[in-house]
Amino acid sequence: MVSIGTLKRQKRYEVLVQAVSLLPARVTLDLIGDGSETDALKQLAASLGISDRVAFHGPLYEPAAKAAVLSSGHIGVIPGRGGLAIQEMMAHGLPVISGVADGTEQDLIRDRQTGYLIDGFPTAEQIADRMRAFIALPPPDRAAMARGALAVVVAVSNTGTMAQGIADAVTNTLHDVPAASAASELR
Repeated sequence: MVSIGTLKRQKRYEVLVQAVSLLPARVTLDLIGDGSETDALKQLAASLGISDRVAFHGPLYEPAAKAAVLSSGHIGVIPGRGGLAIQEMMAHGLPVISGVADGTEQDLIRDRQTGYLIDGFPTAEQIADRMRAFIALPPPDRAAMARGALAVVVAVSNTGTMAQGIADAVTNTLHDVPAASAASELR
C-alpha cells in the first residue's frame, strides 16, 4: 500500500497504520510525506510490532524519487481528507481506497473498478477489508483495476477537463444572474 500527503491529524494516517497491523505480514505501507504526526505514527507502528512493514519516506520533491515509490506500490490509500493525492496515485496506475475526501474520490474512484469507495471516514477494519478484497482478486483483475485507475485519471483529471469545468461554471452562473445585475457586478 502507498499513501502520500502531509502527516497531520486530519489526514488520519494512524488509521492506515492500524490497518496494516490487521493484514498479512506480506502487506507493507509506504508513506510519502512529513508532518506533525510523523513521530507519533512511527511510535504507533512500533507499538503494533509493524515498524518493519511501514516505510516513512519523508517528503519526496524529486519527481523520479516520488515516482519510484508510487510505481512500486499496488494500491493507494487515502485514510482521511485529501484529493490531489488520489489523482497523483492514479496517475501512477494505482487503484485507490478512499472514504470521504474533497470530492475528487467521487469523480475518479469507480467502486471495484478503479479502487474502493468507503462511506464516511474509513476505519482500520474497512481499509483492511478492501485490501483483502484487492489481494483476493486474480492478478489479471488487479491489473485491470490499475489500468482503469490510470485511464480514468487521464480522461477526467486533465487541464482540458478542468478548464471546461471552470468555463461551464462561469457560464451557468452568468445565466442565473439577471443581465442588469451581472453588468453592474462586472465593473
